[in-house]
Amino acid sequence: MTSRTDQPKFASNDRNQGTNDEYKVVGQGSTDHFGRYEFNEADKTITFTIETSTFPNLNGNSRKGPFSISCNELS
Repeated sequence: MTSRTDQPKFASNDRNQGTNDEYKVVGQGSTDHFGRYEFNEADKTITFTIETSTFPNLNGNSRKGPFSISCNELS
């Protein structure tokens, strides 16, 4: 999940009782998705295939990018 850190809190303190404006800020400031990761050691790439996302246009899409591992940290 990714989320903007500057999102204001809901005035009601209840996520089920937000205003339209509060829901709009959350919808435009965050996304959540899950899927499968595949690592290719030979070319040092990772491919993430999105199975389901809160932004349905990403469903079924794959994203490929470089990766590195240093001191047990994946970047």
